[in-house]
Amino acid sequence: MMSAASMNRRTVWLALALVLALGLTGLRAATAFSNPQPPAQMVGASPLEQRLTGLLETVLGQGQVQVHQALRPDESRAFLVMINTQASNADPGDAALTQLLTSAVFVDTVAGDTVTFDRVAFASATGGLPNRAALLEVFALVSLCILIGAAMAVETPVPQPARNEQSLRQSVKPQDSSPVDRSAAHNLIAQRISEDPARATQIVRRWLGSRVIDT
Repeated sequence: MMSAASMNRRTVWLALALVLALGLTGLRAATAFSNPQPPAQMVGASPLEQRLTGLLETVLGQGQVQVHQALRPDESRAFLVMINTQASNADPGDAALTQLLTSAVFVDTVAGDTVTFDRVAFASATGGLPNRAALLEVFALVSLCILIGAAMAVETPVPQPARNEQSLRQSVKPQDSSPVDRSAAHNLIAQRISEDPARATQIVRRWLGSRVIDT
Protein backbone atom coordinates (compact mmCIF):
# COMPACT_ATOMS: atom_id res chain seq x y z
CA MET A 1 0.00 0.00 0.00
CA MET A 2 1.32 3.46 -0.91
CA SER A 3 2.48 5.52 2.05
CA ALA A 4 1.10 8.98 2.82
CA ALA A 5 4.49 10.62 2.09
CA SER A 6 4.68 8.96 -1.32
CA MET A 7 1.14 10.05 -2.14
CA ASN A 8 1.97 13.62 -1.13
CA ARG A 9 5.01 13.68 -3.43
CA ARG A 10 2.97 12.32 -6.33
CA THR A 11 0.28 14.93 -5.69
CA VAL A 12 2.89 17.73 -5.75
CA TRP A 13 4.32 16.53 -9.08
CA LEU A 14 0.84 16.20 -10.54
CA ALA A 15 0.03 19.74 -9.39
CA LEU A 16 3.16 21.08 -11.10
CA ALA A 17 2.29 19.17 -14.29
CA LEU A 18 -1.24 20.60 -14.17
CA VAL A 19 0.07 24.17 -13.82
CA LEU A 20 2.42 23.65 -16.79
CA ALA A 21 -0.33 22.10 -18.92
CA LEU A 22 -2.74 24.94 -18.09
CA GLY A 23 -0.10 27.50 -19.04
CA LEU A 24 0.61 25.81 -22.36
CA THR A 25 -3.10 25.49 -23.07
CA GLY A 26 -3.75 29.17 -22.42
CA LEU A 27 -0.76 30.27 -24.49
CA ARG A 28 -1.66 28.01 -27.44
CA ALA A 29 -5.34 29.02 -27.35
CA ALA A 30 -4.45 32.72 -27.24
CA THR A 31 -2.08 32.28 -30.19
CA ALA A 32 -4.56 30.25 -32.22
CA PHE A 33 -7.50 32.62 -31.74
CA SER A 34 -5.69 35.97 -31.93
CA ASN A 35 -3.25 35.59 -34.83
CA PRO A 36 -4.18 37.98 -37.64
CA GLN A 37 -5.29 36.23 -40.76
CA PRO A 38 -3.76 37.22 -44.10
CA PRO A 39 -6.00 39.27 -46.39
CA ALA A 40 -8.40 37.22 -48.46
CA GLN A 41 -7.63 36.49 -52.07
CA MET A 42 -8.69 39.16 -54.53
CA VAL A 43 -12.29 38.71 -55.60
CA GLY A 44 -12.77 38.61 -59.36
CA ALA A 45 -9.04 38.65 -60.17
CA SER A 46 -8.04 37.41 -63.58
CA PRO A 47 -5.69 34.41 -63.92
CA LEU A 48 -2.89 36.80 -64.95
CA GLU A 49 -3.40 39.00 -61.87
CA GLN A 50 -3.42 35.95 -59.59
CA ARG A 51 -0.26 34.60 -61.22
CA LEU A 52 1.62 37.90 -60.90
CA THR A 53 0.45 38.34 -57.30
CA GLY A 54 1.70 34.86 -56.42
CA LEU A 55 5.00 35.62 -58.11
CA LEU A 56 5.62 38.76 -56.02
CA GLU A 57 4.45 37.00 -52.86
CA THR A 58 7.50 34.77 -53.08
CA VAL A 59 9.57 37.89 -52.33
CA LEU A 60 7.27 40.06 -50.21
CA GLY A 61 5.35 37.34 -48.33
CA GLN A 62 1.88 35.87 -48.56
CA GLY A 63 -0.88 38.45 -48.42
CA GLN A 64 1.59 41.36 -48.61
CA VAL A 65 1.08 42.31 -52.28
CA GLN A 66 -1.66 42.54 -54.90
CA VAL A 67 -1.29 43.07 -58.64
CA HIS A 68 -4.11 44.63 -60.68
CA GLN A 69 -4.26 45.04 -64.44
CA ALA A 70 -6.34 47.59 -66.38
CA LEU A 71 -6.76 47.84 -70.14
CA ARG A 72 -6.76 51.31 -71.71
CA PRO A 73 -8.82 52.27 -74.74
CA ASP A 74 -5.66 52.12 -76.85
CA GLU A 75 -5.22 48.49 -75.68
CA SER A 76 -2.18 49.36 -73.58
CA ARG A 77 -2.00 47.85 -70.12
CA ALA A 78 -1.60 49.53 -66.74
CA PHE A 79 -0.28 47.37 -63.92
CA LEU A 80 -0.88 48.54 -60.35
CA VAL A 81 1.25 46.80 -57.71
CA MET A 82 -0.04 47.41 -54.17
CA ILE A 83 2.48 46.51 -51.44
CA ASN A 84 1.73 46.33 -47.75
CA THR A 85 3.91 48.74 -45.77
CA GLN A 86 4.36 46.01 -43.13
CA ALA A 87 6.46 44.11 -45.68
CA SER A 88 9.00 46.92 -45.96
CA ASN A 89 11.81 44.73 -44.61
CA ALA A 90 11.37 42.32 -47.55
CA ASP A 91 10.75 45.03 -50.16
CA PRO A 92 13.61 44.89 -52.72
CA GLY A 93 12.54 48.12 -54.45
CA ASP A 94 10.71 49.11 -57.63
CA ALA A 95 13.48 48.17 -60.03
CA ALA A 96 13.84 44.61 -58.74
CA LEU A 97 10.10 44.08 -58.67
CA THR A 98 9.66 45.48 -62.20
CA GLN A 99 12.34 43.12 -63.46
CA LEU A 100 10.58 40.22 -61.76
CA LEU A 101 7.26 41.20 -63.38
CA THR A 102 8.70 41.57 -66.87
CA SER A 103 10.24 38.13 -66.54
CA ALA A 104 6.72 36.68 -66.17
CA VAL A 105 4.74 38.91 -68.55
CA PHE A 106 5.80 41.12 -71.43
CA VAL A 107 5.46 44.79 -70.51
CA ASP A 108 5.59 46.84 -73.73
CA THR A 109 6.53 50.31 -72.55
CA VAL A 110 6.71 51.47 -76.17
CA ALA A 111 3.04 50.61 -76.65
CA GLY A 112 2.21 52.50 -73.46
CA ASP A 113 2.27 49.72 -70.83
CA THR A 114 3.04 51.05 -67.35
CA VAL A 115 3.82 49.59 -63.94
CA THR A 116 2.86 51.66 -60.89
CA PHE A 117 3.86 50.77 -57.32
CA ASP A 118 1.73 51.93 -54.42
CA ARG A 119 2.70 51.15 -50.82
CA VAL A 120 -0.21 51.26 -48.37
CA ALA A 121 -1.07 49.67 -45.05
CA PHE A 122 -3.25 46.61 -45.57
CA ALA A 123 -6.09 46.00 -43.11
CA SER A 124 -5.47 42.76 -41.23
CA ALA A 125 -8.49 40.53 -40.71
CA THR A 126 -8.58 39.26 -37.12
CA GLY A 127 -10.86 36.86 -35.36
CA GLY A 128 -12.54 33.82 -36.75
CA LEU A 129 -11.81 30.20 -35.98
CA PRO A 130 -8.28 28.83 -36.28
CA ASN A 131 -7.48 25.98 -38.61
CA ARG A 132 -8.26 22.37 -37.77
CA ALA A 133 -4.72 21.51 -36.67
CA ALA A 134 -4.68 24.35 -34.13
CA LEU A 135 -8.11 23.34 -32.79
CA LEU A 136 -6.98 19.73 -32.36
CA GLU A 137 -3.85 20.90 -30.53
CA VAL A 138 -5.88 23.05 -28.12
CA PHE A 139 -8.33 20.18 -27.57
CA ALA A 140 -5.46 17.79 -26.80
CA LEU A 141 -4.00 20.19 -24.24
CA VAL A 142 -7.39 20.66 -22.57
CA SER A 143 -7.82 16.88 -22.40
CA LEU A 144 -4.38 16.58 -20.82
CA CYS A 145 -5.36 19.09 -18.12
CA ILE A 146 -8.53 17.12 -17.39
CA LEU A 147 -6.60 13.84 -17.09
CA ILE A 148 -4.02 15.36 -14.73
CA GLY A 149 -6.79 16.86 -12.60
CA ALA A 150 -8.53 13.48 -12.42
CA ALA A 151 -5.26 11.81 -11.40
CA MET A 152 -4.81 14.39 -8.63
CA ALA A 153 -8.32 13.68 -7.36
CA VAL A 154 -7.53 9.96 -7.19
CA GLU A 155 -4.14 10.49 -5.51
CA THR A 156 -5.38 12.90 -2.83
CA PRO A 157 -6.15 10.89 0.35
CA VAL A 158 -9.64 11.37 1.71
CA PRO A 159 -9.48 12.31 5.42
CA GLN A 160 -11.26 9.80 7.62
CA PRO A 161 -13.83 11.24 10.04
CA ALA A 162 -12.55 11.27 13.60
CA ARG A 163 -14.35 9.01 16.01
CA ASN A 164 -16.23 10.56 18.82
CA GLU A 165 -13.87 10.95 21.75
CA GLN A 166 -16.47 9.87 24.26
CA SER A 167 -17.32 6.72 22.29
CA LEU A 168 -13.59 5.96 21.97
CA ARG A 169 -13.13 6.21 25.72
CA GLN A 170 -16.11 3.99 26.25
CA SER A 171 -14.72 1.40 23.84
CA VAL A 172 -11.47 1.08 25.82
CA LYS A 173 -12.97 1.57 29.29
CA PRO A 174 -13.22 -1.70 31.17
CA GLN A 175 -16.73 -2.77 31.93
CA ASP A 176 -17.69 -2.26 35.55
CA SER A 177 -18.99 -5.23 37.42
CA SER A 178 -22.53 -5.11 38.54
CA PRO A 179 -23.33 -4.90 42.31
CA VAL A 180 -24.63 -8.50 42.25
CA ASP A 181 -21.34 -9.79 40.81
CA ARG A 182 -19.28 -7.91 43.42
CA SER A 183 -21.44 -9.23 46.26
CA ALA A 184 -21.08 -12.83 45.06
CA ALA A 185 -17.30 -12.43 44.85
CA HIS A 186 -17.12 -11.07 48.39
CA ASN A 187 -19.21 -13.98 49.72
CA LEU A 188 -16.95 -16.48 47.99
CA ILE A 189 -13.82 -14.90 49.51
CA ALA A 190 -15.35 -14.90 53.00
CA GLN A 191 -16.30 -18.57 52.60
CA ARG A 192 -12.73 -19.52 51.60
CA ILE A 193 -11.29 -17.66 54.57
CA SER A 194 -13.67 -19.34 57.02
CA GLU A 195 -12.84 -22.80 55.64
CA ASP A 196 -9.04 -22.40 55.97
CA PRO A 197 -8.03 -19.35 58.04
CA ALA A 198 -4.31 -20.34 58.16
CA ARG A 199 -4.07 -20.61 54.39
CA ALA A 200 -5.79 -17.28 53.98
CA THR A 201 -3.39 -15.67 56.47
CA GLN A 202 -0.37 -16.94 54.48
CA ILE A 203 -1.77 -15.59 51.23
CA VAL A 204 -2.39 -12.17 52.77
CA ARG A 205 1.14 -12.08 54.26
CA ARG A 206 2.74 -12.96 50.90
CA TRP A 207 0.65 -10.32 49.17
CA LEU A 208 1.62 -7.68 51.73
CA GLY A 209 5.30 -8.70 51.44
CA SER A 210 5.24 -8.32 47.66
CA ARG A 211 3.65 -4.91 47.99
CA VAL A 212 6.41 -3.82 50.40
CA ILE A 213 9.11 -5.06 48.04
CA ASP A 214 7.51 -3.33 45.05
CA THR A 215 7.33 -0.11 47.01
